[in-house]
Amino acid sequence: GIFFIDVGIVAVALTLLGRDRVPSLLHRLRLEMPGTRRDAALSLVLLALVALLVNLPSFRDALFALGTGAERRPILSPEVLALVPFLDVALALFALRNVLLLVSGGERVGSLAVDAAASFAAAGVAVLVMTRTELVRIPTDAGLTEAQARTFADLLLRVGFVVCLVGAVLLVARGVRRLLRIRELWAA
Repeated sequence: GIFFIDVGIVAVALTLLGRDRVPSLLHRLRLEMPGTRRDAALSLVLLALVALLVNLPSFRDALFALGTGAERRPILSPEVLALVPFLDVALALFALRNVLLLVSGGERVGSLAVDAAASFAAAGVAVLVMTRTELVRIPTDAGLTEAQARTFADLLLRVGFVVCLVGAVLLVARGVRRLLRIRELWAA
């Protein structure tokens, strides 16, 4: 619902501004896609690390775990782990954007379109995370009482919701900016 509200707000804003006034405003928005070949290469390395962290259970379960020593227990809920394939799609689109940037050396319509698609995909993943009823399952043998474990899990759910909400709004804004830049390039 949040994604559709954001898209609706952008559509209403463009309608109110009118078709003739939008191109003059685009120059003030600084729609150019930042990035150099060096930035693209560093982003690819970072994306690869995130993909490894998310897709390798040994890393993921070691990072998102409670306990000490051999008694560490993973805490991510199955609902969240079911979203990994969707996150992989968003990561792959961002990686493709960086590969296109490496090849072309600058922004092109193709890299802008892939960046917009990646932004919308990542916003979709954030919305999917917000719709989960449980992000973590705190084991009761982790040194917490059942009430403390429930409270901690609820707190993490609320913090995750806020982070995903802000992230989704920023990602939708990024995607819309990329689409406006494509329009600007086609008009030129």
